[in-house]
Amino acid sequence: MGDKKKKRVVKDENFFVTFGWMTNPDGLNLSGMQEKLYAIIYGFSQTGRNCYDGSLQYLADWTNSTERSVINNLNALVKKGLLEKIEVAYNKYQYKAVVKKFHDANFDGEKISPDGEKISPNNIDILKTNNSSNKRENKTTQIKHKYGEYQNVLLKDNELKTLVVIYGQEKTDACIKELDEYIEMKGAKYKNHYLVLRKWVFEALKEKRQKNYNSGMITHECNKEELESLYDSLDEE
Repeated sequence: MGDKKKKRVVKDENFFVTFGWMTNPDGLNLSGMQEKLYAIIYGFSQTGRNCYDGSLQYLADWTNSTERSVINNLNALVKKGLLEKIEVAYNKYQYKAVVKKFHDANFDGEKISPDGEKISPNNIDILKTNNSSNKRENKTTQIKHKYGEYQNVLLKDNELKTLVVIYGQEKTDACIKELDEYIEMKGAKYKNHYLVLRKWVFEALKEKRQKNYNSGMITHECNKEELESLYDSLDEE
């Protein structure tokens, strides 16, 4: 049987950028699925995370393919020396784009946001013109907004957006709900709710669902007692 069709995680506002050197014959000469995969991972590799640590489903959505096909093409790019495959856990990998030397002389430090929005030499005039407005937008994106029924979870716009891109809207909402209710019950305080979600809550939800799946059960929420042991291991303010 083929891969079971899953709900798409790519949102309307998501996009990525393909540069000419990725497809030109005197460049990487990529096309089709490998072109898209490299362009997406290249974009994430220019961010602070320095690699792509998202889901296979996100890549499958962009390439209109299956996760198995994504894995095969990622491995092909690794063999070509265009991607670095980094094992971060058992059977879990991150990918980093390897840029060939010819690219160094042609481009001057372009950057790409987690959504694939580029800031390149071609945009320099636009950036200068809109410099003041960009500064105001940057200040706005640093504001933390309240989420959850009890408004206990604090996240910046870009943090929430990153969680949705990587994990999907449904899982993000479920984990925010778990953290919100836990803080309300326990009065716990954490310096960085984004880090708590990424490091503990999503993994706890994944483990719980896998355990219930193996036992023939399906659930959408974590057990509060199981999460409590994970939360207590974090340093509170």
